[in-house]
Amino acid sequence: MTGTGFSLHGVTKRYAGTTALDDVSFEVGPGTFHALLGGNGSGKSTAIKVLAGVENAESGEVRLGDHRIDASHLSPRWSDEVGIRFVHQDLGLLEPLTVAENIAMTTGYGDRAGLVRWREVRRAAQVALDRIGLDVSPAALVAELRPAQRTLVAIARCLTGGAGAASLLVLDEPTASLPDEEATHLLERLQALTRSGTTVLYVTHRLDEVLRAADAVTVLRDGRHVETRPRDGLDHDTLVELIVGRAIESLYPDAHDTAEEPVLEVSGLRAGPARDVSFTVRRGEVVGIGGAVGSGRSSVLRALFGDLPAEAGSIVVGGEAFRPASPGDAIEAGLAYVPEDRGRDAGFATASVSLNLAAVSSRRSQWLSLRRERQEARRDVEEFGVRVASVLAPFRSMSGGNQQKTVLARWLRLDGRVLLLDEPTQGVDVGARADIYRVIRAAADEGLAVVVVSSDFEELAGLADRVVVMAAGRVVGEAPRGVATRDWIAQRALAPTEAAA
Repeated sequence: MTGTGFSLHGVTKRYAGTTALDDVSFEVGPGTFHALLGGNGSGKSTAIKVLAGVENAESGEVRLGDHRIDASHLSPRWSDEVGIRFVHQDLGLLEPLTVAENIAMTTGYGDRAGLVRWREVRRAAQVALDRIGLDVSPAALVAELRPAQRTLVAIARCLTGGAGAASLLVLDEPTASLPDEEATHLLERLQALTRSGTTVLYVTHRLDEVLRAADAVTVLRDGRHVETRPRDGLDHDTLVELIVGRAIESLYPDAHDTAEEPVLEVSGLRAGPARDVSFTVRRGEVVGIGGAVGSGRSSVLRALFGDLPAEAGSIVVGGEAFRPASPGDAIEAGLAYVPEDRGRDAGFATASVSLNLAAVSSRRSQWLSLRRERQEARRDVEEFGVRVASVLAPFRSMSGGNQQKTVLARWLRLDGRVLLLDEPTQGVDVGARADIYRVIRAAADEGLAVVVVSSDFEELAGLADRVVVMAAGRVVGEAPRGVATRDWIAQRALAPTEAAA
């Protein structure tokens, strides 16, 4: 594969009076790993859509090597023919099919007679897997692969298919739902691709990945180009200031010592892959739970909220034994739960922001006043910094960060005891992350016991007062803030079980 540099020149795109891209120009060198950064609404996604030909810009030019085209005339066919390939957050893989069958969606299944040549299908898949450096069998089912392996299968497929040879690979948040160890593996494979000549344009909210892997960085803000520069000399604080437009003195709010009594006590809990889990959370305390995929970390929260039956063990809330048969029981006991997949499990996509905010509090009231509901919604939108044109706007119209703030605000309306958060900042830009961390700390300061499950070990180290680490369904380590560094958590979460403690 031969990498090709590309550039945007004076690209402008408007939507119904809103300027999504305002005279944007930047260049990406051939065979480089180039990060495209910006907050929600910065124009990153629009730039990718223009590059893919999904959206036509009003003006500007796109250049890829010797190819040039007016951005208003760019089409998916042109992008494909010149070798631009895209891997989106939704990988588009069919999980019940094999790796070879998924890759064959672009390479083809057979000959002109319509016969499937399975030997050729498997051979072509193996060539594609070798190219990306993925050691899995073409006969393996996609459903059985780890998340990072699935992403690499999608990359292998898009590099293999298409009308022209692949020269530019564009990835949109490929690690948004991956734990640290899976993300690291993916980054290593992408760096190997650039060393072999492929140009990579990489969109992410995870700034640590940029500082580890990128050769250069482009930052967009409010539809405008802010800066393009080499990674050398950049640090986390500088990137944050470029993205947000102001310095954030501390991403993580200060912790406060607490000698309060335990609000949540879990002992010997067994539920799903969680086999023997014990920990306590005090009033006003933020406890983080970290672990690799399959460690059972999310199952603990589901069991506490009554969404997964507890097979054994005891749960005590506020000094009283607690065994929820349903989420309704958990809510009545003062537990609130924000699940990992807000789009599927937490938000009502087509309902208004106002209705989403009232979804839990209204179940406790016989009467629903639309006027009062909207007044309270406007108050919450202001208090939690939710950026939305109107509380009557649909939930799905907001960015991921504003959706997450809305879900948090919904639960914090209740007079609860325990707040359970699963991946609270997944797919959220750094500005919204800082806002969400402040909301979490404020909830603890108001007296809630907070449990945060996260695959981002740096987040756990910075946010939690105490971190519990799980592996193979069991607790393998526990330490207070300061001791529980990112490396400390990773060493225990990723070590063989017998060596983790």
